[in-house]
Amino acid sequence: MGHPPLGKTGSRLTELSQRWAKQGTTYLDGASQQALNVPVKKTLHALAVDIGCGTGQVSRSLAPHFEKIIGVDISEAQLDEARKETNLSNVKYIKCHAEDLPADDGSVDLITAAHAAHWFDKERFLKEVNRVLKPGGCVALFGFTTGIEFSFPGVNPGRLTDIYEEEFEHMLPYRSKLLFVNDSMLQELFEAIDYPEKERIENLRVKRPISVSGAVGLIESFSVYQCFLRAEPVAAKATLKRMHQRVHMEELDDDGHVDFWPLIHQWRGITVVVAQITKNRKKNKRK
Repeated sequence: MGHPPLGKTGSRLTELSQRWAKQGTTYLDGASQQALNVPVKKTLHALAVDIGCGTGQVSRSLAPHFEKIIGVDISEAQLDEARKETNLSNVKYIKCHAEDLPADDGSVDLITAAHAAHWFDKERFLKEVNRVLKPGGCVALFGFTTGIEFSFPGVNPGRLTDIYEEEFEHMLPYRSKLLFVNDSMLQELFEAIDYPEKERIENLRVKRPISVSGAVGLIESFSVYQCFLRAEPVAAKATLKRMHQRVHMEELDDDGHVDFWPLIHQWRGITVVVAQITKNRKKNKRK
C-alpha cells in the first residue's frame, strides 16, 4: 500500500499486490478505526478520499460511514486487486497522484493515507489537501514502521524478534530516505500542517495472529526488501529462506502462528496524524 512502482510489471507486481491484500489488513484495521474516532462526529459523511489506497482495505472500512469513497493509487496492479475485493456501490477506485486529487474544491470530508504519506511531495500534497477539504473536514495519515515484534507461546521472549532484526540488517543498506521519513513517524509532515486543530498519536498497539509463512511474505512485500531483491537477488532470497528456517527451528510447526505487532518503543510503532481544518479557512482553489 502506497509503495512507489517496483520497476516491474505483470505477474510479479500482481503477486505482491495479492500478498498485501491478504496480509495488510492485519495492521491497518486498528489504525483506521482510531482515525475514524477522531474527526467530527456525524452519523454519515458525504465524501472520503483514501490516498495510496493499495488493495482497498481502508477504503472498504470507510464504506459504512460515507455516502461515497474514492480510493486513489498510482499502481494499476494494486487498484486491480482493490476492484476484485470490492462489491460496494459507494466505493470507486481511480489511478492518480496524491498531489492531484479527483475532487472539487471544498468537497471532501475526510482524507486518509495509510502507510503512504512518506512518498508524497509534502508541499504540493498539503496544498491539495487544503484545496479539496471542506471547512470542518479532516485529514488522517497513518502507518507503521519497520520495527516489528514477534512472539509465540513457549518461545523465549524476544527470540523471534531478534531473528527478524538480525536478518533485517541485510536489507538496511537499501532503505530509501523516504523510509527514514516514515520511520520518524511522520514528524516532519505533522509539523508542516498549519491547521491549529491537529494531533499526532504515536505507538498504537495492534496485535494480530499471522502464520510464519505469512509473516515472511509480508516482509517480502516491503519496498526495502524489493530494492534488496533487485540489487542482490540471490542474497535477498537467501535472507527470507533463512528467516523462515530459523523461526521453525524455534520449534514452531508449519501450521504454527506468530503474533505480530509494532514495537511499543517511543521511536517505533503505528502512528496516526490527524488534523481538522478550521471552519473559517480561506479556500485555496486550483488554478
